[in-house]
Amino acid sequence: MKIKPPGQGVPSEEDLDPIPDIPVIKLKPVPTPSPEGLPEGLGEMKDEAPAMREHDPDVQQRVLQLKEFFEKLNKSLKNISLYRHATAQYGKFLEPAFTALDSLLQEHGNITLSVEQWAFKIHQAVVYDAEPSEQNLAFRFYRDGVRLLTFREGLDEQELLDFILLCLTNFKDPEFAGEDMVSLMWKQDLDHIEHVVMETFALGKSSTEETKIEVDKIVNYLYHSLTTASKDSLQFAHLALDDLELELDNIEQVSGLHVEGEVLKQGDLEAIAKDLEQDLALMWQPRFATVLLGLFEGELDEDLGARIEAGLVILIDSFLMLENLRGLEWLMRSIERIDVRNLPLSSSLLLQHLRVRMVDRLSEPERVDHLAGVLEKSANQKQLDLARSLLLRLGPVSVDTLLTALERMTRPEARAVMCDTLIVFGADSLDKYIERLTSSKANYVRDMLTIIQEIDPPDKLQIAANLLQHPNLAIRLEALKVVAGSKSRTASAYLTKALRDSDPQVRVTAARLLPQSDTGIAKRSLMALATDDGFREKSSQEQMVIWSVLAGLDDPEVFSYFREQLHLSSLLQKKQLSEMRKNLIKALASSASIGVYRFLAGELGEGFKDDEMQKMVERACVRMKERLLGGTGG
Repeated sequence: MKIKPPGQGVPSEEDLDPIPDIPVIKLKPVPTPSPEGLPEGLGEMKDEAPAMREHDPDVQQRVLQLKEFFEKLNKSLKNISLYRHATAQYGKFLEPAFTALDSLLQEHGNITLSVEQWAFKIHQAVVYDAEPSEQNLAFRFYRDGVRLLTFREGLDEQELLDFILLCLTNFKDPEFAGEDMVSLMWKQDLDHIEHVVMETFALGKSSTEETKIEVDKIVNYLYHSLTTASKDSLQFAHLALDDLELELDNIEQVSGLHVEGEVLKQGDLEAIAKDLEQDLALMWQPRFATVLLGLFEGELDEDLGARIEAGLVILIDSFLMLENLRGLEWLMRSIERIDVRNLPLSSSLLLQHLRVRMVDRLSEPERVDHLAGVLEKSANQKQLDLARSLLLRLGPVSVDTLLTALERMTRPEARAVMCDTLIVFGADSLDKYIERLTSSKANYVRDMLTIIQEIDPPDKLQIAANLLQHPNLAIRLEALKVVAGSKSRTASAYLTKALRDSDPQVRVTAARLLPQSDTGIAKRSLMALATDDGFREKSSQEQMVIWSVLAGLDDPEVFSYFREQLHLSSLLQKKQLSEMRKNLIKALASSASIGVYRFLAGELGEGFKDDEMQKMVERACVRMKERLLGGTGG
């Protein structure tokens, strides 16, 4: 295999040499190497590294800077791990670590680290180590065969973030079955972060210790070449067995390969069987899909096209049955991304037909119902986003099926995703949304109102107003909010009428919403209500709401009415009158209006004949002053 030059990303299939038939090669046992047996320059490096390079001031400064970088990187990793949902904050979490690394790269150029089981090193000096655990960064790379890790000058903050997110990957998640750090780094196509992988192997009958020495020898040579300032630093753009044969002593290439190993224990066999079973369960679908889609590169006839379609439908159903929305989204996206311009004409025409057919098959009621069922059970935001993406592929033709599915849903998050989808399908389906406003299910009608409000048809106000007579209280209250949102004089008329509704909750809601449409109408309507003979018969709560809304209007006529009520006196209804004035003062005190505070302070200055009233107003003024001044009391 040819390794692409630094910065060129993941190699394409053209860059990979075909896999030849495995020859039989014998590697003679390798004795423990002496410094004289090392490649040219490598023996010098081993002799001078401990004695000279570690004490080089430039090296020592680089070590300190790298230690500082990894300390900040650890903090960034912890913050991003704890707040994975706060994607907007990732840049803030990462900034200290990126600043440290960027400064280091600008000052020293590329940085190559050797990867050991629990640590990263540079020139044999440890710059990162942590407790032996799965969370240890070095261990994650070492376990998957990475022995060298290089950060190149020009690395930007986004690429470092991509690298961090890779480091946080949970490989126990089925989503990453069959993956490891090496495969993810290849797929991510990092331009300025590179790695060298060295798998463990056995050399003939050589001992494990001899094998380790030989592997370390190769790694040390690569490390030396990557960190040197000489022209050899780019020598590994293409690495073949011949290169290693020329550069390493005591390894001879002969005509055969003999691989030996220890007999696997029963536990090892069980672990391999489990891995194979998991691979079969999770990976057959993408492999099968890749084979089917690869057939389009050749000439296809209609019969083979129909067989491909049948195979892809099986994949759609299998993804749905396994509730694997990520896999289903990947399949649909893979079909869409095939470039028809590079295909034979017959294959291109069949592919365009297939794309339409796949959407049609996914739009069939049984599959939409199954997708809605998966959505209903999903609590993960990523799963909800995948469901939204899949639903949006269906198009307006699926509106009836989606509406039927929505009626059965109970979880608010799932209903919101379905409503977002129906909103996108827009005005063409408006009549179907209006028809369902007659449903007796409050949540369903509320969803229809939400959709209609977002579509914003010209007659939105009339559509909502028709629901003000609905027998369901919750629906009437929701309709009032939509009506008030239009902020028109017609809306004021509907809200004024609702002030006389038979239900007190509707009356109270209408009173609170009325000033949003027209303050003049609100003042006239609410004053008429407050001065009506029947107002005293209403509950204390409803009276206080009306007074509070009137107080918020900050109108002289309203304050004159309040003054009259505060100074009323009666010998016959003294108890009822006292209770009414207490409620009025509470309603006024709940206001955050400076105008109301000044009104009460003025009345307090004039004085009240009733000492109890005087004290109540004093306390109300103190509370309002504290609230208006932010709780300082001064």
